[in-house]
Amino acid sequence: MTIYHRLLDKDAYRDKTVPSAGSLYDEGQALMYGGADTVGNTLMVGTFHLLKQPEKLQKLREELLTAWPLLSGDGPTLRDLEKLSYLNAIIKESLRLSSGVTTGLLRVVPASGATITGIAVPPGVHVFFSFQHFRRELIINTDPRRVRQHICTLQCLHFP
Repeated sequence: MTIYHRLLDKDAYRDKTVPSAGSLYDEGQALMYGGADTVGNTLMVGTFHLLKQPEKLQKLREELLTAWPLLSGDGPTLRDLEKLSYLNAIIKESLRLSSGVTTGLLRVVPASGATITGIAVPPGVHVFFSFQHFRRELIINTDPRRVRQHICTLQCLHFP
């Protein structure tokens, strides 16, 4: 069973209607990014701080080698890893230090439309703010089926 089995189960919905293919695609994208970028970002932040503190990295290595002395054999179970106090402390501290979400969230322009930094955006448009190359970009999806996208650089937003 996967999450899609539940998403395709009409009995899981009050109106007994399975979501459209577009909605299922959006859900898949959210799950993929939610499970990849956030984990990757947390691992990067934790690794960065461990590499700056070799004594803490060594302590973690020693704990891991105690639980998993031979890498060629069967590894520890999840329950075994959950019992490693220093590993869990490192994970929790990495989660505390990382931002979790690495990008802004998608927004939909209300029925009244919007003007964003002088750009008129029609109602129902999907708007996504991105911090790429130290510029803020407004990605406007003018087609709900995501056929075309227009990228407009927002000149009025500055970063230090």
